[in-house]
Amino acid sequence: MAARAGLQGHVGYDRESVAQTLAQLIESPDGILICSDTGMIGGICHPHPFNLGVKAGQELFWYSEGDDGLQLLEACEAKAKALGCQFWTMICEETMRPKAVGRLYQRRGYRLLEHSYIREL
Repeated sequence: MAARAGLQGHVGYDRESVAQTLAQLIESPDGILICSDTGMIGGICHPHPFNLGVKAGQELFWYSEGDDGLQLLEACEAKAKALGCQFWTMICEETMRPKAVGRLYQRRGYRLLEHSYIREL
């Protein structure tokens, strides 16, 4: 997943770090981790930094090697709502067909919020 998203060239991939992240998502009352036989989605819920009375959530990763990608996303959105999130943010790496993924998000009711950039320091 990290290689296909182009992340290895930026931050590398450390198996132990991934294991710790997954464990934290499982253990945290605000973590979301939903797995299937062919994919997974993970995210975190938190008070919005500009209005602590609003709970928002952020996808950290989402992938599927099968046909269950939308089911994973729907389950994640439902879990976020059950955890009290009023908003959910999805991302798309530039290497993962961002125009097509953007159209999918928009069909599901998402709207473009921001672009992010990365720079090595």
